[in-house]
Amino acid sequence: MSTLSEMHVIDFPGFPTVVVRSPGQAMGTLPQFMDTAFRALGAAVQRGACAPAGPAFSKYRGLTGGSGEAPESVDLEVGYPVDVPLAVLTGDVGPSILPLVCGREGRVRWCRIPSSWHAD
Repeated sequence: MSTLSEMHVIDFPGFPTVVVRSPGQAMGTLPQFMDTAFRALGAAVQRGACAPAGPAFSKYRGLTGGSGEAPESVDLEVGYPVDVPLAVLTGDVGPSILPLVCGREGRVRWCRIPSSWHAD
């Protein structure tokens, strides 16, 4: 069974990103979404539309539906940080930002996932 790495807290000033968004993404189809999203991001990189400046990330913006600790869906974006913001939408890939917290440098928690998502 896979486990997450140790949790880290870092200072984070914000960063432009390229992402694929999925508001209302069903929890049961997250592996398929991740596979499709990272294929689209990879195609954008191969076309020269953007260049990753760091590791891939998933930004969960909110959970919806369900009861208790089992939400039905999530507002989600996945992507890469970039040095040069993407000016226009390229297919499913668009610009976004990993923001400052409260308008100033904030703290971000992160960890590494030992194995990648993939659709069966």
